[in-house]
Amino acid sequence: MHLHNNLWVAPRFFVYSSQELSTFSSLHQHDEVLAGRPEQLGVGDAEDILLVGILRQRVGGRRMGRQHLGRTAVEACYTGAATGQYMICDKNFYERISDTDWRKKWWQAPEGSSLRDQSAKNHIEYLSADDAEALPTYAAVKFRPGQGNTEDYNVGSATATPLMRVEEMYFIKAEAEAHSNPAAGLATLTNFMTQYRDPSYSTSATTEEDAIDEIIFQKRVELWGEGQLFFDYKRLNLSVTRGYEGTPFFDRLQLNTNGRPAWMNLVISVSEYQDNQAVNHWNNPDPSGLYTQWKK
Repeated sequence: MHLHNNLWVAPRFFVYSSQELSTFSSLHQHDEVLAGRPEQLGVGDAEDILLVGILRQRVGGRRMGRQHLGRTAVEACYTGAATGQYMICDKNFYERISDTDWRKKWWQAPEGSSLRDQSAKNHIEYLSADDAEALPTYAAVKFRPGQGNTEDYNVGSATATPLMRVEEMYFIKAEAEAHSNPAAGLATLTNFMTQYRDPSYSTSATTEEDAIDEIIFQKRVELWGEGQLFFDYKRLNLSVTRGYEGTPFFDRLQLNTNGRPAWMNLVISVSEYQDNQAVNHWNNPDPSGLYTQWKK
């Protein structure tokens, strides 16, 4: 049995047997039969990437870009880059990463940066000339088609979706230690960083608050784009700052919070509680309009 989230309409899930799915010669053929499928299954939005990836991989072709790779790769034929959409990192976030940390090459360096020529050269080595030329500042190249192959989907689509990595365990250990012994937590972090990420790494943090801040920041760098930091923002009541001079965020997204953002609370959609009156009075507050857009 396979699940598919039809992203072109309201988020409802359709169920197919393996035999039925094997008859689809293209995604267009699948789209044409959506209206005739009465079965629906309520699954959380957090599953969208995985579920869609199952169908796209099964059907094949270059349009399989709605799996994890399709939301993160920079190759135009695999993702929204075909329409000028790229995943980019925050400017302040990028600038805080040390130039000696090799992970900084996961993003396109800005003009004038000491890493610009180096990063452009490295990116061009495994990007086509067209994709490399179109790469905007701070665009991520962390996730790629298999072997960089954009011609054969049997190769390019053979990629892993990150669910859990051993690096995450290092950061969990470091934070757990830092809550009771900041020096121990920072020692675990420093050992990991100098051995695997940045031989020149050092930190001036000494207090518990500063130690946690540094550990979580390095965790943000390590797990960028992998969906893990959402839980840290909720758990540690972390603020979000998207409005500042030079921000890369679009105007309507330039929102700053004091503590965890209210938009990270699950709110049941109108269509859902219209269909299910039992949840009508058990919803979280609607955060719409709660934050004022930052102004220069």
